[in-house]
Amino acid sequence: MWRNLSGNAKFSIIAFLLTMALGLLSMGALGYGLYFLVSPFLEKDLDSLRGDITWPTVLIVGMLSSIGFLFAGVVFRFLRFRIKELASYLVYAIILWAWVLLLWYVFLNFSIIQ
Repeated sequence: MWRNLSGNAKFSIIAFLLTMALGLLSMGALGYGLYFLVSPFLEKDLDSLRGDITWPTVLIVGMLSSIGFLFAGVVFRFLRFRIKELASYLVYAIILWAWVLLLWYVFLNFSIIQ
């Protein structure tokens, strides 16, 4: 089955697994770093999280950000032959960024972790 996958599908699956592990093993550094990529577009800042929910939120966002690689890989697969190659890679990166933005928006504005 692995041999039948395209190069981008393989990359997306490996990136998903590595980013998921890195999100856990970095003890929240990945989530905190991703926050700075999207912070200019968020209404609330990281300081709005208080107490014991701050570290788990940063850790979980870092781990959940890996799912964006799977979303981007699926979209890339469908767009690969419809638009130019460079544009499809740009869409891949935008999907990753938008997924992180969505995660941080949800975790900052709604009480997901209590």
